[in-house]
Amino acid sequence: DQLFAPYLQRTEPMSRDELIQRRAVLAEASSSTGDKYSIGERLDVAHRLQKPKLSSDMQSFKAANPGACFQDFTAWYGNPDNPLDEYMEGERNTLLADPSPLDSK
Repeated sequence: DQLFAPYLQRTEPMSRDELIQRRAVLAEASSSTGDKYSIGERLDVAHRLQKPKLSSDMQSFKAANPGACFQDFTAWYGNPDNPLDEYMEGERNTLLADPSPLDSK
């Protein structure tokens, strides 16, 4: 089965106050000076901050691929490779193999 890449919504811009508040929460959760938070609690903070974006992306993927399962989503979403990299690498190799007419003069 072919999977289709959905149109993903951009995250809404954050105000300066929201950005400062988010940084403060992350800095407080990740500060190691007092061991105030356990690793699990720090992960919970990170999950809460990322959940709306992930949920939106999952819904978009499901709308574009109604017959897909969760493993299809994780394979698509978790793939850090850019599909254009292979194309660009092929173009680069072609250019290196075929010298330009200007180079032969």
